[in-house]
Amino acid sequence: MADNILYFRKLPDFSSAQFNALLATLDLTADAPASAIVGSDCGLDIHAFFAFVQRHPSIQRLTLRSGSLDTTSLRSSVAANSHPARITYLRAPAKYIPHVWPFLPDITHLDIDFAGDASQLAEALAAIAASSARLSELFLSFGRPRPRRQSLPWRRAALPPLMRGIARLTIYAEFAYGGRDAEGLPRWLARFPDLERVELRCGASIPVSSRAALAESIAALRPNLGVSVE
Repeated sequence: MADNILYFRKLPDFSSAQFNALLATLDLTADAPASAIVGSDCGLDIHAFFAFVQRHPSIQRLTLRSGSLDTTSLRSSVAANSHPARITYLRAPAKYIPHVWPFLPDITHLDIDFAGDASQLAEALAAIAASSARLSELFLSFGRPRPRRQSLPWRRAALPPLMRGIARLTIYAEFAYGGRDAEGLPRWLARFPDLERVELRCGASIPVSSRAALAESIAALRPNLGVSVE
C-alpha cells in the first residue's frame, strides 16, 4: 500500500478461497486507505470483499478490473445491502455494475469500461436508473477490445431508461464516431434529462471540420446543454 492506495494482487499458488479467507480477518483501519484497486486475476467473492470494504470506511475510491470478482459469487442470493460501503467513486467493467451497485448507496462518480457486449451496458444503465443513488457524473469508456460500432448504445434501437440526476457525461470512444452518430447521439442523450454538460472525446475519428456539426446537432435538441467535442 502506497499513498493510501490499497492494491489487491493474487500471488502465485495463493487460491481465491485463501484470498477470501484472508479478507475476513484483514484489518488495515490504522492505515486508513483512501482508494482500493483490485487486480484482474483476484477472483474475489463479492460479499467477502464488500464486507472488508465496509470495515474500512476510509476507502472512498474503488477500481475493479475484468476478473477482479468471482462470477459465481455475483449470482449469490445473499442480500447486498448487508455490506453497504462508503465508496463515492467507482471504475469498473459494465458487467459488474448491476451486481456491485446495491453495495454503493453513496456513489457520485462512475467510470464504466465497455468492452463490446451491448447487453452488459444496457443492464448497467438499467441498474443505475432503478436505484436511488446520487450519481452525478458518468464516464463511459469504449476502449479495448474495440466494440463493433453497431453495439454502441446510441446506434441501437432500444433506448436506456431515463437516467435522472446525472449532470455531467463524458464519452471516450476515439474510434467510434461516424456519420450515423450525428442522428443517434442526440436521441440517446435525451434520456439524460438533468444533463448539464457532455464531453465527447473522439480523438482523430471525427475530422475537426465535422466536430462543430456534431455539437450543433446535439445543441439543437438540448439548447441549454454544454457540449464539447474533442
